[in-house]
Amino acid sequence: MKVLTDKAKEITDICQQLEVAVRCGQKMKNHTALGIGGEIDAIAYPETPQAAATLVKELENASIAWSALGRGSRILAKDQAIKRVAISLKLLEEVLLFKDIKDSKNREEDKLVNVHGGYQLSKLACATIERGFWRLQNFVSHLGTVGSAIFRKEPKDNFMSIVKSFTYVSNGKVAKITDYELEEEFDRKSPCLILGASLDVLKIKSAYGQEKHSRTVKRLLKKRRDDLLGTGPVFQESGTLTENLITKAGLKGFSCGDAMIGLHNANFIVNKGNATASEVLELIDQVKDRVEKHSGAKLKMALEVWG
Repeated sequence: MKVLTDKAKEITDICQQLEVAVRCGQKMKNHTALGIGGEIDAIAYPETPQAAATLVKELENASIAWSALGRGSRILAKDQAIKRVAISLKLLEEVLLFKDIKDSKNREEDKLVNVHGGYQLSKLACATIERGFWRLQNFVSHLGTVGSAIFRKEPKDNFMSIVKSFTYVSNGKVAKITDYELEEEFDRKSPCLILGASLDVLKIKSAYGQEKHSRTVKRLLKKRRDDLLGTGPVFQESGTLTENLITKAGLKGFSCGDAMIGLHNANFIVNKGNATASEVLELIDQVKDRVEKHSGAKLKMALEVWG
């Protein structure tokens, strides 16, 4: 039986008092999309939004660092011990709730889908597609969660334009932001825990539209890779598409050890099997240097480094 450190015992005591499931000494390589990372102090699994909010408050009162885990798709966990608590929302109820949008002129086919922040965006996209709704079809291959997409203001296909409201943790309480406040009042500081959201999806009315939609979705689903150890986007998007900048610098497939720039998307890093965080960081530095020499563009990393 593994003996808990003083910090692990303190974290365990807090979680037990709040009736929050917790696992100490977990290897982050088993919880990140890249399959990389050393042992973390603990991973906590609150089952309700209020439990998540209270947990954050208690950890902060105890000066214990914490971060939102999501699916680990935007995390580069270093190889050494990681001194923080990762909060996972995977145990929150996963039932999708579709509600008619009321008081909308000539938009009787629109619906709001309510979903928790830890829900996989690709899974949500497939669920709405199966029900004949539009607007999320280009997210069937997205690696992250709904919460991550909101926190990062996901630019792809203007995701934020369909976010009608979301809840998050603020000062130990569940706070809500509505669409007209998205930019003005929400401070996207790290760490941040997005608890849930309401998204505006659109029903396809015509038979032709449904057929076209079906063909598009089949094509997108063929590109999906659920078995791939990798993460992206690695670098923030700039005025020129970052993927193109890396490709034109001749870096597709470029490797450092087992860390490789993706062949399907150059703003993506793949773990060929036994990559380390050190190799990933070396690869990122070399890509930044070679892209700047080739095009003058200065890439900024989009991944969150833990360690």
